[in-house]
Amino acid sequence: MTQYRGIRRRTGFSARPDYDGRAEKPVLQGRRGALLFELLTSGVLLAIVVSTVIPMLGWIIRERHLNHQRQAALLEVGNLMERVALLGSNEMTREEGAKFELSDALQKELPGARLSVAFADDPEGGARQATIELRWDVVPGRPAPPVRLSAWFPRQKEAP
Repeated sequence: MTQYRGIRRRTGFSARPDYDGRAEKPVLQGRRGALLFELLTSGVLLAIVVSTVIPMLGWIIRERHLNHQRQAALLEVGNLMERVALLGSNEMTREEGAKFELSDALQKELPGARLSVAFADDPEGGARQATIELRWDVVPGRPAPPVRLSAWFPRQKEAP
């Protein structure tokens, strides 16, 4: 082939006597099996990444579920403390504490949740402490950290 001003032209003559004018496949020495090795390497790396990402996603889902449960429990305990605050400090007794129950929505969210409402007197007699605690199991046999809220209420003077 000869070339004039950027145009390739076939003359039919070749410097190589065995050349018939068809394109040859380039043979790269030392590259046999390189593509297979690259595919195996990328497959191993992909397997490693997948084997670490899948457990991590499971952990993230469990943590989000626990945080959602904890947020619902905090809201419920806060609402119960507001109801306790409506009681007078003289009405804060064990019997009144036993009357408090969890809402239906929270019972569906946290099946098996246990609520305890306790009242304690200040040793000096000037206030009363109300403590609300909510416990539940994340999975059977594995309890979640309890949600606990305490508040102090001054003693009301009895009317003469």
